[in-house]
Amino acid sequence: AADGATSPLLPAEELTWSFVVPELGRIDTVVVIPPRRDTDRFPMLIALHGRGEAQRGPERGARGWVDDYALLRAMKRLSAPPLAAEDFEGFVTPDRLRIINQGLTHRPYRGLVVLCPYTVDVLAGDRPFESVRPYAQFLLEELVPRARRSLPVLSQPSDLGIDGVSLGGRVAV
Repeated sequence: AADGATSPLLPAEELTWSFVVPELGRIDTVVVIPPRRDTDRFPMLIALHGRGEAQRGPERGARGWVDDYALLRAMKRLSAPPLAAEDFEGFVTPDRLRIINQGLTHRPYRGLVVLCPYTVDVLAGDRPFESVRPYAQFLLEELVPRARRSLPVLSQPSDLGIDGVSLGGRVAV
């Protein structure tokens, strides 16, 4: 079983990393790694939560995607299509659901490593977009390099994405 295709399937993992960023304070990051074989490598997504989670502090805020947004359930369902309207909590039209399921038939979901850093409310105050710079530097100079060194991720720029909800969406932009 030296061949990666026949090696045992490793279970999904959830890790928590803590960083201290001088300009921002403590930033916990929840890391979600899908089930995998030794040789598997995945694209990486930085998922930023909303302002409500930011108000909960680094430990609880970083868990927003896992605890509040049902990330683990979504990943599990993507691995076992077809998806149903309930998987979108009703927020999908029948046509869109059909298109998504057709896409999963032609290109099955193969997993994704998701980094869920605490999203500091850097957009508050008089100069919001200047305040986001230290957070962006943290993501690009600390979080992503650590992930690339220690996680089963692909390393091309095209294998990294960023997205967010509410505050996190604005910060991602």
